[in-house]
Amino acid sequence: MLKTNLDKLFLVASIFVVLVGVFFRSISLGSIPSGMTWDEAAIGYNGFAIWQTHRDEWLELMPTSFRSFGDYKAPLAIYLNGLFTAVLGMKLWVVRLPFVLASGKTIIGVILMIWLLIKARIIKFVRLSTPVLLLITAVLISFSPWHTLFSRVGFESGLALCQLVWAADFWLIYLILPPTSIKLARVSLLGSAALVASSFYTYHSAKVVAPILLLGALIWTAKHRPHNRIFLGIVLTFLVLLLLPFLNDSLFGQGLTRAGVTVFSDYAALTAALITLKNLVTHLLPGFMIWGNTDSLRHSTGLLGVLYPTEYLMLLIGLLTGILNFLRNKIQFLKKQAQNQVNQRHGLVFGLVWLLAGLLPAAIGHEVPHPNRALLSLPGMLIMILFGLDISLGWLKRYSKRFSRSVISLFLVAQVMLIAAFFVQYFGPYQARSSEEYLSGYLEAFELIWQYHDGTNDKPEVDQIVMTNQYGQPYIYALFSKQISPIAYHNGALVKFLFEDAPDINDLSRENALIVTGAEAVGLDDSQAEEIVRDKSGEIRFRLFYTGTKQ
Repeated sequence: MLKTNLDKLFLVASIFVVLVGVFFRSISLGSIPSGMTWDEAAIGYNGFAIWQTHRDEWLELMPTSFRSFGDYKAPLAIYLNGLFTAVLGMKLWVVRLPFVLASGKTIIGVILMIWLLIKARIIKFVRLSTPVLLLITAVLISFSPWHTLFSRVGFESGLALCQLVWAADFWLIYLILPPTSIKLARVSLLGSAALVASSFYTYHSAKVVAPILLLGALIWTAKHRPHNRIFLGIVLTFLVLLLLPFLNDSLFGQGLTRAGVTVFSDYAALTAALITLKNLVTHLLPGFMIWGNTDSLRHSTGLLGVLYPTEYLMLLIGLLTGILNFLRNKIQFLKKQAQNQVNQRHGLVFGLVWLLAGLLPAAIGHEVPHPNRALLSLPGMLIMILFGLDISLGWLKRYSKRFSRSVISLFLVAQVMLIAAFFVQYFGPYQARSSEEYLSGYLEAFELIWQYHDGTNDKPEVDQIVMTNQYGQPYIYALFSKQISPIAYHNGALVKFLFEDAPDINDLSRENALIVTGAEAVGLDDSQAEEIVRDKSGEIRFRLFYTGTKQ
């Protein structure tokens, strides 16, 4: 219960922060980011195909892994997306909507997790009261540049993060419920198991992270709830039953295809382990954490990365101090200790394990650093940041109140300015700079192409459409934009299309054809183009040339 008016004020402030965070994640979904990535198009189309025909684009009946571009996508996001597009239509903002809704649930789930960790006495903060702590957590997750970036686009990692956060929440609810609420506690634990299982069907990184977190939860539960071990066995059986389709697909299908592209598949075990350790460190360095150094502007704004500099400083303080204290007191913890020391140690271990487990899928890959594969580490980072803040406040108490207030005020001003800088950058210059990465112009081009294909809107009906492969996977945009069923697709719905690497001036000799080139068209003059499609930065993305008919 809230004890004072000040506590109520912090609660209201936390709710306001959450609403603002959700607002920034949900506005202008159909136009920001301005393009539609391959994966979004594939998720949207295959979801549509499943709900229309129960088959994917390759005519596989209700698959557990979607072949797509040969990357064998996990199924849950596709099935879920199909439901949304079936109800709301095949639009870009609808494809992104489930991911935005999941991000809102994640915000609430992370705040709830911190409160439950305190209630379960797994975590202990000495200088931060619970209402203040929840407000800080709300700010950290709601205005996170990392989480915001991955919430507004069709990244399955955001869905998996939501599932694991709420799986932890239901497990913590099970721990704190009194013996008189045994039925509710068991339902909560079953719900946690279901969410863990669902994460395996959502994103490949969860197949690495979830087992580690699950093992930790099992060890804790068996130790602190020994009288419930029989029911724990029932829950594990329930979990295995839910995972049977995944296990079958992994053993006899393509469920573990991504496992073949890790360092452990290319190097000896010891070498791979050393590379993994090096990659883990890379993900904790300022280049990635602060500046978001990565190979794609889809994964970073190029201005701010995973954490704001202020948060990164607190993360380092939490990590280093926590590790040093743990090593220093390792022998002492074997003896009887004060409960707050034990709780603080448990909290540090909880945060550190989640952080490292979340980074592991990115660390075992070849593309390093990789913000998308590392997103599941976010809750662990936030916990370590909170410890860093708590420790820093303890250090400041050694100085005068005036100095302490000045430092805190400076920190808060810097945090507000950094948050403002990120959102101004994201909704402003970043959209133009990232247009190419988000394949801006594809949907606009196909809106025109289908008019020539069908002879609508006063356009001549062409016999052939020669289209560039310059930006990759043009067929999936054709299927998505026209909402062609997979059965019609395999029966020749795209028979007029000829996808070429680089259409050129020689293609103008074709009769009654539409030639669609990319940004570069050898020998073709822009003045000859019937239509020119530009991205949000103003750069030319597609040129459409109509060859006409011979007299």
